[in-house]
Amino acid sequence: MSILSLKSMEFDSTPAAIDFDYLSFKAELDAHLESYRTLVTVDTVKEAKATATEINKLINDLDDRRKTAIKFVSAPIKTADDNMKSCIQMAKDDRQAILDQVARFESVRLDELRTELTGRRDRLRIDAKLQTEFYGAASDISDLVKLAGMTATGRATNKVCQSVSDRVNQELALQQNVDRRLLELENASYKAGLAVPLTRVHVEGFLQASEEAYTAKLDQLITAEIARDRQAREAMERKAQQQADAKVAAAQAEMADKQRIEEQSRQADEAARIEQQAANEPQQVEPWESQPEPQAQKPQPQVQAPAPRVKPIAREGSESPAASETYSLTVTMTATLPAGMSLSDIRQQFRAFIESPGNVQVDFLSVDKEQGAA
Repeated sequence: MSILSLKSMEFDSTPAAIDFDYLSFKAELDAHLESYRTLVTVDTVKEAKATATEINKLINDLDDRRKTAIKFVSAPIKTADDNMKSCIQMAKDDRQAILDQVARFESVRLDELRTELTGRRDRLRIDAKLQTEFYGAASDISDLVKLAGMTATGRATNKVCQSVSDRVNQELALQQNVDRRLLELENASYKAGLAVPLTRVHVEGFLQASEEAYTAKLDQLITAEIARDRQAREAMERKAQQQADAKVAAAQAEMADKQRIEEQSRQADEAARIEQQAANEPQQVEPWESQPEPQAQKPQPQVQAPAPRVKPIAREGSESPAASETYSLTVTMTATLPAGMSLSDIRQQFRAFIESPGNVQVDFLSVDKEQGAA
């Protein structure tokens, strides 16, 4: 039924009227206000304030009369207006009830469309053997779930279905691109000269980036790895060289020690030979040279007799000896002694033997038994 066919909706309207002689009242009010118009001075300021108060009372009285007249005349209009608003609201309520049903109906259809599109997307992912880490482009399909994407029979349109396929293909392309990059990563590493190829761990942070960004970051990474690899090799070479140098130095030190021991042995043999030769020859003892008395309880070392003691030379015409000078002598001696003597006894007897002339003082005496000696 058309709203225009409701004959009872026709209004019988009569314009509201208020009898009011506007021109006469305006002229009378102007004349009345003329008596209040004055120039405000120091002398009249108090009277001017009182005049303003009286005019304000007049204003309030005129406004109250206007409102009363309008309210009286507009009362039927207000009643008719309220009644019409009530009828309009009743129609709005019925309209909203219909819209709510439509919304529920369309919500059910959209849910069915969402389920259909989600199922299609999941089947396409399974068929493509798509890994979950590459889910992205087709994960959110809420923008495709709309009434315009449904046919009259409630099925998804070909356009919407193709959009789902395109998004799954984007995910698949990303997966294939990543697989290709990982396959090429080892060859790129060896081609760049790396001893150990890069792995996924090294490029994980930018593995799914655009081709341009991936290439740039990979070049930076390979450059850094080459520098690090070179530094590692140089460090290994330095360590190997240091180890080789240490071995050479040790061998040289061992050879020097061996030569020193051989030289000491040779010198010892030569000293023993000379000592033996001297022992076989008669010894000349100067009359002023005193010999230490041997100790009967301990064997005495067989050593070569000391050189004659140097007597101080007196100056001519003087009984005092000439000035003397002190020298520090370092002597290495090798003696063959009877077995069983202690190092302490040897040191004591050699010290007494050397100091016996009286002009020699032993500051330090060390006795070492040679290896292999009886």
